Amino acid sequence: MQRLLRPGLVCALLCAALVLPAVSGSSSPKPLRYIALGDSFSSGEGVPPFRQGTDRLLPVRDTCHRSFRAYPSLIAGRRSSPGIWGFWACSGALVADMTRANEENPGEIAQLDRIAPPGRSDPGVDLVTLTIGGNDAQFGSTYLRCVFSHLVPVLGSCQDDWRVRVQDEIQRLRTSLPRLYRALRARAPLARIIVLGYPDPFPATVPTFSRCRLWFDPADVRFLNRMATALNDAIRASTIKANAKVTYLAPSGFAGHDACSAAPWFNGLEVIPTRFDYSFHPNVLGQRRLAKNVLAVL
Repeated sequence: MQRLLRPGLVCALLCAALVLPAVSGSSSPKPLRYIALGDSFSSGEGVPPFRQGTDRLLPVRDTCHRSFRAYPSLIAGRRSSPGIWGFWACSGALVADMTRANEENPGEIAQLDRIAPPGRSDPGVDLVTLTIGGNDAQFGSTYLRCVFSHLVPVLGSCQDDWRVRVQDEIQRLRTSLPRLYRALRARAPLARIIVLGYPDPFPATVPTFSRCRLWFDPADVRFLNRMATALNDAIRASTIKANAKVTYLAPSGFAGHDACSAAPWFNGLEVIPTRFDYSFHPNVLGQRRLAKNVLAVL
C-alpha cells in the first residue's frame, strides 16, 4: 500500500509546486484610490479628445480640458479602476483654485474638496498627483509676450517687461505652496502625494535650424528656460519646507525632446484660435513620459 501511495504523493506535490507559483504570479496589485489634481500639464491641455463637459463655453463655461490621454488617465489605466479614481485637474488652475471655487470655470469646486470637504479627510485615498504653480508664475503670459516681441520688435524685449514679475511670483510660491501641500496632506492623510515638476518646453540653447527661431528670439528662449528651472527649484524646495511627506518628482527623460527639437514631446505654437492654449504643452509622447515617471516610483 505504501508503495502505491508514494508515487501519488509525489505527483500531488509536483502539481502543487506548478500551480501555486502560477496563481501567485497572476495576482495583481490592489487598485489604487487615486485622485489627480492640478493645472493644464496634468489635465492634458493640448492632447484632445477631452472628457465630456470639460470643453465647453456654453451654457456654463468649463474649459478644464481633461484629456483621455493625459498622464493621470494613463496611470489610472495601469493602477486603478473605474469608479474608484477621480480626475479633477483643470487647465489654467492657480494655487488658489485648490482651496476655492474656480473663477474661470464656475462649475468647478475647490480641487481639495474633491478629496474631502473642508475640515474633513479621507484616509482611504492611496495616491494624489498634481502639477501646480506654472500659472501663478505667469508662464503662459510670458511666452506669449516673447512671441509678440519677436514678431513686432518695436514692442521691446519680453525679458525687460516680465523678468522681475516672474521672479517675484516664483518667490511667492515658496510661501504659498508649502501651505497648499500641508492642506493637501490634511485631506488625504494616508496617501502617497506626488508633486510633479514641469518638463521644460524650451532648451537652454536654440539650434541654428530650429522652428523656435520662427517664434522667439534665441535669447528669450534661454530666458524662458531659466525661469522654468527656477520654478521647479521653488516647487522642489516647497515640498521639503512643507514637511508633509510630499514627494517631488523631477521631470526626467525630456532632454532632447523640447518644443524646439527635431523630436518634440511638446506642441509648438498653435495659431488656430481654438487650439492656441495647446501651445507648448506636452503632446501625447510627453504625457506618456510623465505617466512613465510616476509609475516608476509607485
